[in-house]
Amino acid sequence: MKTSQEISKLNEKCSRLLEEEPELRFAGIINKLGHLDAGRFRDNIQHHILDERTRMLYMQMVLDFSMRTEFNDDLGPIKWSATRRGKVLMMTIPVEKDILLLSAETQCQTGDLYRKAKNVFTEL
Repeated sequence: MKTSQEISKLNEKCSRLLEEEPELRFAGIINKLGHLDAGRFRDNIQHHILDERTRMLYMQMVLDFSMRTEFNDDLGPIKWSATRRGKVLMMTIPVEKDILLLSAETQCQTGDLYRKAKNVFTEL
């Protein structure tokens, strides 16, 4: 369980990332149970998933990321994972025990986005 001060700091980092990356639609910290602890959508953005299905998406992202860690001993730890879909780019990046979930426009470059996110979140 995170303190309100930790959540506030994470919210600030998500907002900062949204300010620095114009193609970013969403930045959020998802815990290992699939709950959104911090983060938000960019203002005035069209949502592709209805609110009641968003929690299911978070849980799916955590499950997918968790399954990928099975090969950490063989292949090394995951730095990031990305899925380019028809409407958005979805990216997950480990941040301590949680996952930074990013949603961006499809033309966004994953390597650039990863570097920006790491710069913002390594200050934890």
